[in-house]
Amino acid sequence: MRTVYVLGAGASKAVDERMPLISDFGTCEVGSSLLNQSDFSGLPDSLEEFGIPPERFRSGEVNVEDALSAVIQTEGGIADGVGDHLIDFICLVLQMSQSSSILSWGLYDKFIRLLSAEDTVITLNYDLLLDAALLRSRRWNQSTGYGLAFTGIAGLNETIALVPRTEASALAYLKLHGSMHWLLESRSRIRLRMDPHDMKPLPLDRIPSTDEVQMGMFETDSSARRSVVLDPEPLRRLPAYHPRRRRGLYQDGLHVMVTPLIVPPMTSKDIAGADDYQPLGALWQTASERLREADRIVVIGCSLREADHELISLLRESLGEDSRDSIAAEAVDPQCALIADRLKELAPTKITAVKQCPSLDAYLD
Repeated sequence: MRTVYVLGAGASKAVDERMPLISDFGTCEVGSSLLNQSDFSGLPDSLEEFGIPPERFRSGEVNVEDALSAVIQTEGGIADGVGDHLIDFICLVLQMSQSSSILSWGLYDKFIRLLSAEDTVITLNYDLLLDAALLRSRRWNQSTGYGLAFTGIAGLNETIALVPRTEASALAYLKLHGSMHWLLESRSRIRLRMDPHDMKPLPLDRIPSTDEVQMGMFETDSSARRSVVLDPEPLRRLPAYHPRRRRGLYQDGLHVMVTPLIVPPMTSKDIAGADDYQPLGALWQTASERLREADRIVVIGCSLREADHELISLLRESLGEDSRDSIAAEAVDPQCALIADRLKELAPTKITAVKQCPSLDAYLD
């Protein structure tokens, strides 16, 4: 039986209670502490220009994904200004929340034992708890297991190394909204035109100024297609690693700015087609193919809320338009009855009954 598992933030919270749900980022212990520190204390106020009252963000009434959607749609870019600051906040909250449990055996390790080579795991989560458990299973590797063609690996001394040749992973793991350790390259690449040993190195947290480019110190190339670099450090040095929202990496004399590839639910852009998110298009296509081939779908900790426009469309189109007579379905969540009703609404002719389980722990027993 070919099964597709759809995991949301509730799955990671079942593994570690400290992991925040989407609505908890401003109110959880880590998030509220960060918002009281100088680096992030001004973040709620900066969201006001995008129509988000600061107190609604702090209370979780407006969650971080909806806030990021509003900022990106207004700014027109994935990592500019306030959006970049918000991505930094998301990554740091996740990193600090997962740091104490990511190296420990837990429910995700038990979950992986259920998976066969024909199964697919789809998630909207940015965190790395399941990634770490997959590595421990020795049935999966980062280079090939995500279904994403990385252009390089972030290596030592802020360089980009070639992706190592490894065997294909036995398990398919699709992170449709990106991941905190996937680094999206900027459109502009900067090439050093002078011998880098004879000039002051370019700081890794900025791009050259217009004057520096006009003086001929640097050569820019804005024609490059946006691509993704894998940063293995979060899973190599945990829990000491802390993400940085803006980094500069070097490859063949090019200085490339990168930022974590995190994509919130969008209302005005199709993730698979939008230029900023083009690298993720292949993942959505693969997810559609796997759902069309599935005999069973299991939703774990994912509320299937209407705000997840692309996911809802993906499920409705992929589950409903084929020759299958029926699809087995299961919902695993404290609100499993609500998720079961939503599954039946998405594919009313194919899903007529949904097995329900109130917790991941009980499901795995």
